[in-house]
Amino acid sequence: MKTCKTCNTTKPYSDFYKHSKMADGYLNTCKECKRKQQQETRNNNLEYYRNYDNNRPNKEERYEKSKQY
Repeated sequence: MKTCKTCNTTKPYSDFYKHSKMADGYLNTCKECKRKQQQETRNNNLEYYRNYDNNRPNKEERYEKSKQY
């Protein structure tokens, strides 16, 4: 069992993402809280992420790999 640092709820390890740099091998934020954080970050920076998503296929390394494929 592990306690989430965001919601302070004790949950089983299966509710946490694995993270090799943590002492116990699991992230200190549960999956549910981490998803909420990611959604908030994306919604707060929506213009940046839309631009990133639209230009991602045009990156040089992706273009070269698609040509090779």
